Amino acid sequence: MAKVEKVVSSILAMSQDAAAEAPLFVGMSKASRLSPAKLSDRAVSRIVGQAARDAGSERPERFSVYSLRAGFATAAGVDLARLMRQTKHKSADVALAHLRPAELWRKNPTQAVWDASAKGGNDGDV
Repeated sequence: MAKVEKVVSSILAMSQDAAAEAPLFVGMSKASRLSPAKLSDRAVSRIVGQAARDAGSERPERFSVYSLRAGFATAAGVDLARLMRQTKHKSADVALAHLRPAELWRKNPTQAVWDASAKGGNDGDV
């Protein structure tokens, strides 16, 4: 799992340095000049796959444009509306499909009810 975290950490570090509206993955000319245009999803998938291989991942095929987006959506820990604004999803169903099962247990509403009840916070009214 440490190799996966290494790949994700590298990508997140790059994204934090990027301007808010600028694409994270852009082309580069032979003269090493960056292009303002974003790379295609296929090009990004190739880069991500190579980064996973370079990091020593035993299963680099698990890393893709979709896995980046799903990993981000799951790790973000924000409400659905904020997530959709960031990822530019138009459909809540599609945005929710990107959330991994681990997110189901993080900030779980049922746990909040139990915590409040244990503290004597809701007097049994749910």
